Amino acid sequence: MSRPAQDRVQHRIDPFAPGARSAGRQRRSGALGETPAMDLKSLENQALDLSPKERAQLAFELIESLEILPPAEIEALWAQEAQRRAEQIDTEAVPLASSEVVSAQAHALLR
Repeated sequence: MSRPAQDRVQHRIDPFAPGARSAGRQRRSGALGETPAMDLKSLENQALDLSPKERAQLAFELIESLEILPPAEIEALWAQEAQRRAEQIDTEAVPLASSEVVSAQAHALLR
C-alpha cells in the first residue's frame, strides 16, 4: 500500500464503540444483584429460559443501562479501533475483499 490504511479511516462517534463501559445504573437488589458468583454463561442460560416477552423486557433494560461515554472518550476509542484495524490491514493479518464481493454477499443474504 502506498500510504497506511489508517490515513484513509474516517472516525465516527458511536456510544457502542469498542471498549464502551456498561452499568450506568446502579444494580438493583434482587436475585441477579445477590448472585455475585454467577458467571455470564449461567446468566445467559437463565435469560434464554425466559418467555419472549420477558427476554424483550430484559433486553430493553440492559440496553437502557448502558452508560453513554463523553464524545471525546468515544472519539479516542474509535481512533484506537481504527489504528488496530489499519495495522491488521497493513500487516495483511486479515483478508481483504473488494466492494463488489461484499455487495454480492450482502445481496445474497437478503434473498
